[in-house]
Amino acid sequence: MIEAKNTAQLLRTHDLMNMLRVSRATLWRIRQNKNFPKTIYFGSSTPYWRSQDINNWLADIKM
Repeated sequence: MIEAKNTAQLLRTHDLMNMLRVSRATLWRIRQNKNFPKTIYFGSSTPYWRSQDINNWLADIKM
């Protein structure tokens, strides 16, 4: 199973692309899924995701 190293970690777009082994376009399509974890913004246009949310999502889709 793919899993982020630190559960308190925030992942940026590139981190998530590398973790899921997908292109930016594919990640954009995956993000359109209503079950995909919520994107977090900290006053900028840079999206972040909680690694624990991504790990939980991956576990859910592998069931």
